[in-house]
This record gives sequence, structure tokens and C-alpha cells, in this order.
Amino acid sequence: MRKILTIIFCLFLYSLAQSQGTISNITVSPVNPTISDTIYIYADLTFSSSDCDLEYSGFTIVGNSIPASSHHCLGMLTTICQITDTFKINPLSAGIYDFTLTLSSGFGGAPGPPCTPGIVPDDYDTIQFEVINPTLINANNTSQLDFTFYPNPNEGLLYYNISQDLFLSNINEIVIFSSNG
Repeated sequence: MRKILTIIFCLFLYSLAQSQGTISNITVSPVNPTISDTIYIYADLTFSSSDCDLEYSGFTIVGNSIPASSHHCLGMLTTICQITDTFKINPLSAGIYDFTLTLSSGFGGAPGPPCTPGIVPDDYDTIQFEVINPTLINANNTSQLDFTFYPNPNEGLLYYNISQDLFLSNINEIVIFSSNG
């Protein structure tokens, strides 16, 4: 009997080792966030076990680092489960940020026994993004400013002329976006 229990326990541990999740992709929306944007981080996850219900997730902001964690409860069937976790971040000040996600998983959860905590993280990944503070210029009043960009439209090579007054002003960065962002 002890031998059978040992084999079952070893198979259970093997099943735990095989059921870890992976982070297949992390994206930031909008792609070029500004200081007034709410930022959404989407983490595409894949698990090798059925069900992959989210038990908890969260993040903190520590300077320009955003450590995040996500824990999922897995079922016992060996079918692939794909899910996307979403993290909503309120507007941030200008700067470069590192978002690091630590993924863990366990077994159980509603309606059965409670979900077991992850013993070691399944996976982790980091994405870096920049939040900018654009100096907005009202397109209706551009005739009052002495600058030109040409040719328009163009295919990648853009020339510019700016007045000395604009050059010496407090504007230290000009950001140009295409019509599709």
C-alpha cells in the first residue's frame, strides 16, 4: 500500500511540474502613453492544465519599477488553457518604467478545495515602456509659430526649420505622430 501511495504522490508532483504556466507576451496600451493616459498592461498566459482561473493579481509602483504578480488555479485535465491578465495603471508621471510580472499557479479552487499557493514562480517577464509629457501645440494656431516640416507627406526622411525664438524657448522636445498614432 505504501508503494502505491508513493507512486501516486510522485505522479502528482510530476503533474504539478508539468502544469506550470508561461508568459507568452506582454503588451502596453496605448503604445506611446502620455502623462494623461490610463495604461493597460496585457499579459498573454498559457497553461498546460484545464481551467486557469485567476485567483489573485496585483502590482505596486516603486519609483519607476512596477512589480506585479498573478496566481492562477489549475484543473487536473491536461488541456491547454490560454488567458490574458489585464493590469490597469492610472496615469503616471513622465519617465521610463519597468513592468515585471511574476506568474505562479496552484491546484484547486471553487467549487472544490482552496487553491494551493505556488511553491516557486512558473515564469516571469519584464517589459519597459516610456511615458511622455508632450508639449501640445494647438494645430489651429500653428501660423503664430515659426516652424515647418517637409516634405509632407513623406516616406521616412523629414526635414525641419524652426525659428531661433522657438529654438531658445522652453520647448525641449518635439514629438511628431503620424495620423495613425
